[in-house]
Amino acid sequence: MDILLVDAEFESRWLVSGWLGLFVDSVRIGTSASTAEALEMIDERRPDLVLASYPLTGLGELVGRIKSAAEPSPVVVLTDKSDKNVEAECVAAGADFCLENRFLQARLLPYLAERFSVKLRRISAFAR
Repeated sequence: MDILLVDAEFESRWLVSGWLGLFVDSVRIGTSASTAEALEMIDERRPDLVLASYPLTGLGELVGRIKSAAEPSPVVVLTDKSDKNVEAECVAAGADFCLENRFLQARLLPYLAERFSVKLRRISAFAR
């Protein structure tokens, strides 16, 4: 599975990509700090899924380009705090859904397993 993570903040890209690598088997994660860079990467990589942070300058342009492809990738917008306005912006941009970061494990992992049939790793809290 190939995922493109778009977030202006280095720390967020580092944390989410590391977290995905820990829980998702056979995942390739590309990261981008901007919409412009992500648009170039989309043409090269054709990712299975795009995770984009909110707010992101050019989110509508990014999602529009992805959704105009013959076989568009799903787009999940990640946000620190969601409300009706944020969700409305995500829907207006064409994203598949908006997800608060605090629900990544509870909602994103099952979505990946169901939508892409990826194998998830179980991580023991007591692993040495």
